[in-house]
Amino acid sequence: MKIRIYKTSKDHDSDEIRFIDNGEEKGFGFKAKDDGKIGLEKCPKCGKENYAMNVLSGVCTWCSFDANKIKFE
Repeated sequence: MKIRIYKTSKDHDSDEIRFIDNGEEKGFGFKAKDDGKIGLEKCPKCGKENYAMNVLSGVCTWCSFDANKIKFE
């Protein structure tokens, strides 16, 4: 699995990211421009939306998928 970054305008404080598994986009989140932290909104492993309080951790509430361990494409 890899992460693809979609750059946003310089007015935004984060870029959009998509998780790619075997060429297919599976989940999404964002990458903060200032510190590079990853926010996980929809998990690419279990397909569930992350609990709001855990989005900024980059770890899925439901299956413990850790977006911080994935390579950028």
